[in-house]
Amino acid sequence: MARNKAFEEQEILEKAILLFWTKGYHATSIDDLTKYLGVSRSSLYDTFGDKKAIFMLALQNYTKNAHKTAFAVANEPISAFEKIHFLVKNIIETFDQDPDRKGCFVINVTTELANQDDEIYEFTKNNLGNVKDIFKNIILQGQNENSISKKHSADDLAYFLFNMYNGLQISGKMGASQNILWRIWNVASDIFGI
Repeated sequence: MARNKAFEEQEILEKAILLFWTKGYHATSIDDLTKYLGVSRSSLYDTFGDKKAIFMLALQNYTKNAHKTAFAVANEPISAFEKIHFLVKNIIETFDQDPDRKGCFVINVTTELANQDDEIYEFTKNNLGNVKDIFKNIILQGQNENSISKKHSADDLAYFLFNMYNGLQISGKMGASQNILWRIWNVASDIFGI
């Protein structure tokens, strides 16, 4: 029985994410892609276009899945503190589960390419806005629950949380232990008043 083309494309995109995530955009060649994905050069071009096109599709796919998780957590009927704690715990524990310590694909892309490519700059900028909005809604919930300080605006705290979230991922990628990451988070949580 023939496999579903959409399923095969999704499977290939997931593999492409892993390859770009591990090697980076510049270090990944078309030959790397065809070997790792198990497709011919012509099939790759016919289905996805060039290297940049498959990269952008992989990035969009990764981001869509990451946002699904964040939206799901944001919509859980739990306190704002529990939502933030879950998201932070998820980052911190990820590094023990990933021996390559790849960190966040979007952060890696931002640091490698955002200042070199306008399309990627716009994509990562929009991602910041989307994630910040998720965080802002959680923080507003916490401020309404009186579990998060109102000393700073929800918008300011959302930007701070976004930077803490990314900073924890970069520190983890650089080898910081879970203990150190939790200590960093404990300082940040004092700022939130939680």
